[in-house]
Amino acid sequence: MNQEIIISVFTIVMILIIYYAVFSAKKNAEKDIKKMQENLKVGDKIITYSGFAGVIKKVEGDRLIVAIYPNEVEMSIEKWAIAGIDDRTLTTKDEDTTKDKEKEKNEDKTESKRD
Repeated sequence: MNQEIIISVFTIVMILIIYYAVFSAKKNAEKDIKKMQENLKVGDKIITYSGFAGVIKKVEGDRLIVAIYPNEVEMSIEKWAIAGIDDRTLTTKDEDTTKDKEKEKNEDKTESKRD
């Protein structure tokens, strides 16, 4: 009888510890995301929960005007839809064109040196 009580108490304590660990981690993650969403500013590279990536062009209260990659189509998005800051190096259509032109110039120089 005494051993059953100890096992029951131990089981309940373990369940409470696991419950607290899971939900406190989730709560902290939600706080971090909310803080990030509140501190968004023009020029930040973001990614949405639906997978759109772009740069913030304008902040209007709870809405953002975002230039979506790669064609810089401007889209209005709610702040709650922002999943995080996008740390990847992304290029716009204009930057891709500039890089292609630079690459062609370098190839032309290399070819002219060979001749």
